[in-house]
Amino acid sequence: MTGNTFVGSFWPSERQKLLLRAALLDDERAAAAWRSLRPGFDLDDPEVVEQRLLPLIYRQLDRLGIDDPALPKLRGIYRRTWYVNQLALDRLKAALKAVRDGDAEPLVVSSWELPARYYRDLGLRAVERLHLLVRPERVADAARALSEAGWSGPLEPSEAFLRGRHNAAYRTANGDVCVLYWRLFHEFSVPERVEPEDLFAPTVEFELGGVSVRGLSPTDELLNLCVGGARLSHWPSLTWIPDSFAVLRAPDSDIDWERLVRQATRLRATLRVHDALSFLRQELDAPVPEGVVEELRTAPTRRREVLAHRAAGRRLSVLGPMPDTFTRFLRLTADERVTRALAGLPTFLRDEWGLDRRSQVPLTALRRGGGMIVGATRAAKLKRDERAARAARAATVRGH
Repeated sequence: MTGNTFVGSFWPSERQKLLLRAALLDDERAAAAWRSLRPGFDLDDPEVVEQRLLPLIYRQLDRLGIDDPALPKLRGIYRRTWYVNQLALDRLKAALKAVRDGDAEPLVVSSWELPARYYRDLGLRAVERLHLLVRPERVADAARALSEAGWSGPLEPSEAFLRGRHNAAYRTANGDVCVLYWRLFHEFSVPERVEPEDLFAPTVEFELGGVSVRGLSPTDELLNLCVGGARLSHWPSLTWIPDSFAVLRAPDSDIDWERLVRQATRLRATLRVHDALSFLRQELDAPVPEGVVEELRTAPTRRREVLAHRAAGRRLSVLGPMPDTFTRFLRLTADERVTRALAGLPTFLRDEWGLDRRSQVPLTALRRGGGMIVGATRAAKLKRDERAARAARAATVRGH
């Protein structure tokens, strides 16, 4: 949404909202949304952020018995998603078994638990990577287990590495990736300061590729999706919206709304969670209690938290989103005087960047700034090339 109701430039456009309604709503409302969208929707060239919704569109058209010329193509997209997911899962479950058998007690997060447990159909949601959450004290066990199973990555993460990072990627020679997390809500938390309640206590068990695994409770899963999804990023995504919808609508999802509000308040993430749940309720009629939205809206916030919330939704021209470091600094010093917060900035940056000494901060800042510019320039070029290719394809179609 681009109006004034929600903060940020990343909310779905009117066209994307129609696509979401067609994919997620029930019966006639979904059919009406598809009829409104269809005349101007080129199935051969959807926006990149819309492509992941196409398997859901297929399910809706098939379920509603809508005879559309696009149905065979949509069926092919659904089947391809299912097939690619099956192949990927067959390879990635080796990492899951290694970490589980290494006594690291992992939780599957932000990846395969979504199609397996909530969508209950591997054809409806594409997944490329395996994401595992372990307790900070189990990171070394998990890293060792992955290394012994043939995955390359940090074998013995140092204290500075663990302090300055929230995850590490492990790869195989064929390109498979397993991301190991030890802090999930990294934008809002740092060790021993602001952490959510124990995510490993209220978990759920399910089977993934024949392997018995655990995941976050539906309540914490929904919180994770809202916090991680309702924000600006270099690569815009809509998937957090159907993912959240799937969690809310799953027959065995019992959302503990009191815990969700408590977790969001503890993290100082009430502004973002409020906007995310408000969007789901207003635009998609998701089963979110009005009282929960109101409680989040009226939760006390500090001025710097509001500034951080607004900054996280703004794009810095070609540089892309505001750096997480800046918004995290605003949130985590919200209770301090400005002079005290600025005095602690070198220590904050040392810890944030995993450095050993504060004297390393200036040079690291220069390097990171240059890297951000290079990365943003590459991303902008890719987007320009994509738009040019789309325009060329459209011109070819018109020429015929």
